[in-house]
Amino acid sequence: MEINMKPYNLENFKKKEWYEWDDIIDIIQDMESEIFELKCKNEELEYQLEHNYKKIDVQEQYEISERDFI
Repeated sequence: MEINMKPYNLENFKKKEWYEWDDIIDIIQDMESEIFELKCKNEELEYQLEHNYKKIDVQEQYEISERDFI
């Protein structure tokens, strides 16, 4: 499914004094599709972080060991 979004910005919305119901519904649908797209991107980034990076403890990050303090 391909989502086609119209450019939306608050300034353009404020320029018009009266909106038809269809205009308002279109704006809401555009915003919903944008939210969906952002959620998908977020999920993909979380997946990449979980699977492509390993957790490193502080000692390894700063290359220190207990012997440095003795």
